[in-house]
Amino acid sequence: MYLSLFLKLIVMTALFSLAGCATTKEKHTIDLTQDGYLIAQRSYLNNYDYYDSGPVVDGEYIRSVNNSFDSALVITPIKAGTHSISWHTVSRDVTIEAGKATNIGLLVTDSSLKNKKTVHAPGTPVFLDNTFEIHRVFEQREPEIYNALVGAKIIHDIEGVASQEQLSKLRFKSVQSRVIRDNSFWENDKSRYVTASIGAIAEIKKGIDGKLRLIELLNIGLAPDLNGCVTKQRRAACIIGKQEYLLVNNGDVTVNSVSSDVTLNSSFVFGNEGIVLVDTFMNFHISVDNGVSWNLFDDVKRPDEFSTNKFGRQRINKIKFLEKPNGFYAYEKNKTYESKDKHSVIVHFDMDKMSIQAIAFPDDATNINVVSVTSAGILALHGADFWGSKGILYTKKHGQPEWSKSLLNDSTCSQIVFGDSEGRHVEVYCSNGDPYKSYSTALISDANVYSSDDGGLTWIPIFYGKSLFN
Repeated sequence: MYLSLFLKLIVMTALFSLAGCATTKEKHTIDLTQDGYLIAQRSYLNNYDYYDSGPVVDGEYIRSVNNSFDSALVITPIKAGTHSISWHTVSRDVTIEAGKATNIGLLVTDSSLKNKKTVHAPGTPVFLDNTFEIHRVFEQREPEIYNALVGAKIIHDIEGVASQEQLSKLRFKSVQSRVIRDNSFWENDKSRYVTASIGAIAEIKKGIDGKLRLIELLNIGLAPDLNGCVTKQRRAACIIGKQEYLLVNNGDVTVNSVSSDVTLNSSFVFGNEGIVLVDTFMNFHISVDNGVSWNLFDDVKRPDEFSTNKFGRQRINKIKFLEKPNGFYAYEKNKTYESKDKHSVIVHFDMDKMSIQAIAFPDDATNINVVSVTSAGILALHGADFWGSKGILYTKKHGQPEWSKSLLNDSTCSQIVFGDSEGRHVEVYCSNGDPYKSYSTALISDANVYSSDDGGLTWIPIFYGKSLFN
């Protein structure tokens, strides 16, 4: 683990040293009568590409304002006029207009390893047309800059757009990368959709030999990052804009819109035809007929919108869902990090009654990691509020208002499994005191598993290999 980290640091140092041949662009006062903005977006299909530097404009290195595993975004002020741009192996001239932003598209590369060391071969760069997506990304990441732009706001100057054949190959690799990173795709034998970056949607199925096979790759005319989509077998729902959402139903892909006074945040699919959209005020927009008709439930409407992080950005998919035979449960995860609210609720939607019930969490439950619902009641795993504090498991029986509370032996527990439908036998997975590890990334040797046979009142440590997580 430490060797891997050391090698990554070496790669980063070397790449930034290479980028050092160009100077770093310094900030200056923006005058939109003379200045415009350059927008350059990047998507990574291989984590070795993640360490590549950003574009160089007129000999000055431009740093990305946002980085994630799948995408990076450069939004930088630049004097109006024609400028020379070098990025990856691409070199071209771009004309910037005062008061507007010029978008040069979404750059996609895929590097293949030459050997087991850190040496890699750069893939051929390809640009995708991100005309639709970039407005949402720009406005979400930098709302003040976006609102200050004039006229059409964004000019699109995209060269070398990928062919349909190139795009299909890139999307296939994007799906492969997503499946490798997410163990849940290997746990289901039924045909299902997997979504990934650059607008990738694929139907996969695990064969009797245990291998996953691609059944069909759906090609859509957009290139959004779809890693945040919610999928259920051959259905999917994704938020792709402030008012836009994408639905996939048995091979059919549609892009839909809500009214302009609604800003979407979270989505979910349930049952055979159920769809949920949650807006930033936590109103629930629910359809039980695949979007033909909608019902608005404002029972748990917030007095103000979801809070933003320190960068002024609002995290998409803040609401987490649990499907049940007659509906679903929903809750806001980890709200203590981004909200000053001290009170949380779990929402239960009953499809038979077409009603929503709000169940209040205890007042001190501000950092809920995981919620599980059994036939007996609700269990909520509360993370540590500060370093060294203990995690908490809250439990509540159905039909009773009171919550019981038990302290866990570790502060970083992140997963719950049950040995029975009533929730008497409970096991909790913890990552040995390291808050940056999770169930999907922690080594087995780092794991602590605690077991309870009384619904979480008392706990004993057990060996990982004998736990339900193994």
